[in-house]
Amino acid sequence: MKKIIFISVIVLSLSAIIFGRLYYSNKLEDISASAHEQIGDSGGELSESDDTDNPNADTDVSARSDGNATEESNIDNVRMMDLEKLTKGLLPSVKSIIIEKGLENDEIELVIFGSKANKDSLNQGVDPWPELLESHLNSVYGQDLFAVNNQAFDELTSNEIIEAGYHTDVAELDADVVILESFNWSDNNGSPIVPVEDTVSNLQTMVNVLKEENSEVIVFVQPPQPAHETIYYPTHVETVSEFAEENEIQYIDHWEAWPSIDDDNLLGYMEDGERMPNQQGHDLWMEYIASYFINEVQEN
Repeated sequence: MKKIIFISVIVLSLSAIIFGRLYYSNKLEDISASAHEQIGDSGGELSESDDTDNPNADTDVSARSDGNATEESNIDNVRMMDLEKLTKGLLPSVKSIIIEKGLENDEIELVIFGSKANKDSLNQGVDPWPELLESHLNSVYGQDLFAVNNQAFDELTSNEIIEAGYHTDVAELDADVVILESFNWSDNNGSPIVPVEDTVSNLQTMVNVLKEENSEVIVFVQPPQPAHETIYYPTHVETVSEFAEENEIQYIDHWEAWPSIDDDNLLGYMEDGERMPNQQGHDLWMEYIASYFINEVQEN
């Protein structure tokens, strides 16, 4: 009896195992057939709607957008640090406009308002310092940040400039920065000679008109070129310097960079037999002016 029961249990167990294997084998075949049918219907390719139906699609686009924004932010941060280094120690007004325009990839309109000393006045093939200045500043800042407009009125005296209204024309250029020459050299060589009191008065008129046209303009005053072994000319230049200080007008004293007017070495910066700068003189002049727009320590 026990043998019969034992044999029956074995038979039932084997039957269950065989039945189970047949069931799961058929199930797998059905799943495989169904999968082949789906692939056949789609031609083996994903439709455009598959990406749309992907719940992660929007997340991927958002991630890419966030990545671009982060990259742009990093670029702005690096640019800001560079501008901070290059403008460290500059006048607050100059530093502010350089950083503002630099971050916006906008141009700073810089007008040079002066006499023939600011150009190749003797047609010697020199590169005038205003042109050198634009090239140098943009090279240092790594972008076309400065647009220099050279307004050189040859040998006109300050009286003639006022009478012709050229100062108004310059004001209407709506510059961000103006470097205004005091016209002492032209006034001292005019016919008639312009008294230094009139030079100062005309200079004040020019500054006023520039400010009236654009209250945000940054105005610098500078002397013309130095001249070897002159007597009255340097005293007139000093009078303008004092006027600028008394009226809180920024004064660029580039004479500090030249040899003294009593030093024969000054002749090495002038065209032979002339009192107009040669290429070496223009280079020196440019470098000094550039120091008002570039942190000298950083530049070096």
